[in-house]
Amino acid sequence: MAEEMQEESIPEAGAKKPNKMIMIAGAAAGVLLLEAVGIFVAVKLVGKEPAETVAQELQQEQSEALVDHSKEATAEVLVAKLECPHTNTGRLYVISMTVYATVPKSMIKEESSNGEHSSEDSSDQQDIKKLIQENIATIKDRMRTVIASADTGTLCLARSEKPDYGLTTLRRQFKAILDDVLGKGIVRNVLISDYMPRPMD
Repeated sequence: MAEEMQEESIPEAGAKKPNKMIMIAGAAAGVLLLEAVGIFVAVKLVGKEPAETVAQELQQEQSEALVDHSKEATAEVLVAKLECPHTNTGRLYVISMTVYATVPKSMIKEESSNGEHSSEDSSDQQDIKKLIQENIATIKDRMRTVIASADTGTLCLARSEKPDYGLTTLRRQFKAILDDVLGKGIVRNVLISDYMPRPMD
């Protein structure tokens, strides 16, 4: 009788072993799955933070630059006095104007009483007046081309529904020329004074 009970208990022990193995394997798989999910979530969370931080830093730098830019002292510098023919209306006009540029004061070197630059100016500082004079032929040529090819509305030579009394198109085109010749970001604004279209016929 004892032998029969021993024989019956052997298969039961053997049946329990596979159940324990399945439970251990399941627990290990569960742990691995949780680790994988945890790593995925951590990478997603950590992966977003640097991008958001960089974006916030860039926005802050841009806003600071805008604030600094608005506080920066500027001055008006003579660019050129122009007299250019214009015939797009069927009549001959001579367009006269004086063009100024608004630039940072830090780019204007002050001259001493003897006509020399003051010693306070650093040698690597860019002098905007000198830069304009070194490129004056190119600037005048390109501005003359713009005036000669402009339509009558741009130059206020004809009546229109939306007259450009501020010469905004011309000023924008002149600024593009100065940005190209002198360097982008130097000229803050272009001003046109003494504007006078004179019919010659």
